[in-house]
Amino acid sequence: MNKTLLIFGTRPELIKLAPVIYEFERRGCQNELIIINTNQHNSLLHEIVKDFSIEIDHTLDINNTSNNLSILSAEITSKLELLLKKISQTDTIVSVIIQGDTTSTYCASLVAFYNKIAVHYVEAGLRTYDNSRPFPEEFHRRVISHTAEYFYAPTESSKKNLVDEGFKAEKIIVTGNTIIDSILLMDKLNHFQGDDCEQNTVLCSIHRRENQGENNVNYIESIIKLSINNPDYKFVIIRHPNPKIKQILDKYSSNQSKNLIISDPVPYSKMLNLIRSSRLIISDSGGLQEEASFFLKPMIILRNTTERIESIQNNIAVCTKIDTHDLDSLFKKMKDLKIDNSNQYLYGTGNAAQIIVNNILRSSE
Repeated sequence: MNKTLLIFGTRPELIKLAPVIYEFERRGCQNELIIINTNQHNSLLHEIVKDFSIEIDHTLDINNTSNNLSILSAEITSKLELLLKKISQTDTIVSVIIQGDTTSTYCASLVAFYNKIAVHYVEAGLRTYDNSRPFPEEFHRRVISHTAEYFYAPTESSKKNLVDEGFKAEKIIVTGNTIIDSILLMDKLNHFQGDDCEQNTVLCSIHRRENQGENNVNYIESIIKLSINNPDYKFVIIRHPNPKIKQILDKYSSNQSKNLIISDPVPYSKMLNLIRSSRLIISDSGGLQEEASFFLKPMIILRNTTERIESIQNNIAVCTKIDTHDLDSLFKKMKDLKIDNSNQYLYGTGNAAQIIVNNILRSSE
């Protein structure tokens, strides 16, 4: 039987691929889909699997406690190859669905390419054209593009990037970002939960590899100073499970101000509620830029540049440098910003999965 493999390994990937899985099920085509978890974020995936009622067919046994990218890439690639050979003994693999720019996505695209299997690339075309920002994601996404058969670009600017790089326009479909599908699906499934934040809550997070080390320390110290200088606001920092980031935050947890909360990762439903009811977002997350736009929240991006240029162009987000005074001035500028409702669907209208699955099924006939 012809099969499509959907491969993911991190929480953001699964969040953005869940609507695609739902669309296969809605059409009664779930038997044509094999769902594979590379297990890159094993500790963060359980609640997403539960929220979206996803049945995973295969999970790789990945044990990369060192957080070393070379070791992780080698392990995922070799184990995916072995699994692909096993599946091929009983089924014909006609396509592979991947999303984003993680190590799991990068490795899955290589394995599919080496085995001459069509790659369907969700969220294709995001670019900063600087391999160090974000690292290693920018390198990943540019290499992945050269393995892809079909590109699902979230915005017109993403499509333009791909066309400018020489990829065929007829292979590029602008779909919107599946994160919007996911938010609407979570609402439909009644998974928004928790009490509203206080009116003056500022939601913060930081996790990018490019910010690890001194950058992380500077950003965290800047947020702490913001909390001290703005006692009328409650600052909530979501602690990423990366051990290096956790170590830095733990160092400051005993000296934090009364209006600063350092929280462990929260379920996606609660995270959406935090975004929805916050006054301002401060983060280096790409997904949060899209979610903040949907909930009409201003955002300070803890990066020098961003591939989500629509937020910058529409003046609903700003990038910052690693400087306390810069963050302080941007906070004063952004905290009272009112965002026009037209920005809610800046990154899509919620039908991306339908467009993607339409093309996957058509091309697999």
